[in-house]
Amino acid sequence: MRPSWRESIPTVIELIDDENVLDALADQAHAGHHEEFGKQQAEKARASLKAAIKAARDMRKSEGLKSIRNLRDKHVAHYLTETTQEKEGPVTPMKHGDEGPVIHATISIVEALNSWVNQVGLSFKDARAIDRKCALALWGACTFKIDAR
Repeated sequence: MRPSWRESIPTVIELIDDENVLDALADQAHAGHHEEFGKQQAEKARASLKAAIKAARDMRKSEGLKSIRNLRDKHVAHYLTETTQEKEGPVTPMKHGDEGPVIHATISIVEALNSWVNQVGLSFKDARAIDRKCALALWGACTFKIDAR
């Protein structure tokens, strides 16, 4: 049976926003290291997770995210004539570029959660660099010949 909660950033944030959980995650970051380095890692984990919690909560209240969700609910996911957000009041229409700050904040939050909760080093910057290198290698090696008719 599936849990009643959704697997999402807000769910993870709610699960970790507890001093006992943050203590356990800091202890996990400390484990397996020399004492001084372990202390530094624990402090870094706690600070990074608290920053991720704050950033996620700030983003959830942001007009940019509300605009994106409203567009998604109205025109992509559900084709609603009036969204729940519109019932609550006017929603600023999404404009090109509104997605940038939301994406960048989300990447930062996901990197912190993966690093300190999952203990997985995940860098979107590194992944993008690898993707760019592969794309350049592919398209730089491609040639096209269009025959005249």
